[in-house]
Amino acid sequence: MGSRMSTITQALMGRGMDAASARVAAARAMDGQILLQANVIAFEKIYLISGAMLLVALPLLFMFRTGKPEKRGMGGAAAAAE
Repeated sequence: MGSRMSTITQALMGRGMDAASARVAAARAMDGQILLQANVIAFEKIYLISGAMLLVALPLLFMFRTGKPEKRGMGGAAAAAE
């Protein structure tokens, strides 16, 4: 990580920044890159967890399937209405 920091610092100094400002800007750039990578990893983990939950819930959907209730004979009144 130190070489990455010095590379960014040197690049910023090459663009006209003084050494102290370049170090601060390089630290901020590294912080931004670390936060971005952390967000990507968190999204990946949430995506995988959501997929696993879907796979677990799918069999439950078939187990608790509700359809139209079957018509059962209820006597003369129900049969006459149809």
